Amino acid sequence: MLKILKPISLVIFCSVTIYVIIFFFVNAHAGEPEAAGFSGRIMVGGAFTTGKPSPDNASADKNRRITSLSQSPEHLTEIIPVGTGELNYTFASTGTTVSLGTGSGLGAFVISQPTAETGTFSLGLNYMKDEVWQDPFIIGANRTETDRRTKELALSWDNILNSGFNFSYTFDDVDIENDVAGKRNQNLKRDGQRHAIKGGIRIFETDISELSAGLRYERSDMTGKNFSYDGYGIELTHVLRGGGWDLGTALSVSYHDYNGIHPEFNRAREDRILSLGSAFTLHEPFKFKHYFITLFGSATLNDSSIGFYDESSLTGGLGIGYEF
Repeated sequence: MLKILKPISLVIFCSVTIYVIIFFFVNAHAGEPEAAGFSGRIMVGGAFTTGKPSPDNASADKNRRITSLSQSPEHLTEIIPVGTGELNYTFASTGTTVSLGTGSGLGAFVISQPTAETGTFSLGLNYMKDEVWQDPFIIGANRTETDRRTKELALSWDNILNSGFNFSYTFDDVDIENDVAGKRNQNLKRDGQRHAIKGGIRIFETDISELSAGLRYERSDMTGKNFSYDGYGIELTHVLRGGGWDLGTALSVSYHDYNGIHPEFNRAREDRILSLGSAFTLHEPFKFKHYFITLFGSATLNDSSIGFYDESSLTGGLGIGYEF
């Protein structure tokens, strides 16, 4: 699971790269029996990212002051340190695995229980904190950040009845510490709850290749109706395995349909999000046992009916890790 060691100005990049790395680790080790006792992995590295973050994005310092709600996003480039860590303990008597990680997705704390006949059940808990603008729509003056805290519960059922199907449900509770925009206009409140349901299937699997597909539905019930939406998405993931290496690729296409007419722009908001990412991992490079090298990259685009929310990024990075 991936963690960025400092705030990133390209939020979409964060989610795509996290998804790719988690996807790789889950699939690269799928089917391997968990040995009883402790196991885990750590990885450090760096990433280069370039793109145009939305003026709504509070993690970019250059976004602090805007002159118009219709201004084009400014092109930004950053070099970012990256780190990931995961610690697992598997109980010999039951096969239950307890995991602590530094990432997102199923969460920083996960309990997984495999069964021979019905599949694997997992429960994840996570707490995330990032920054948003107190009022994103201030023009001609410096905007001020505030904390957004997200508590997450995730449930999953993988390899349902040994069929290759999987199902997951995620619940997020979002709280904005000082939502000035929401105080100014009730419809712009950004705290509330999100629900996501995903179903997927392994289309085929061989010793060297695996292809999976998934469908996703999201319901965002924010206090402000203009930040509530229904979301739909499709995902394709592929793993290619060779002699001592793995290549994981993920493609995601999503659509978010927001409620009501946005009072700042006098139009309805619709977002179309395209994400493509890949991670190549070389195991035991130069015969160094337990080490690995991961090269990853991603491209993302959020095309919104309201230009204020348009965002794009290209990213490449390298990580060196150790498994135990």
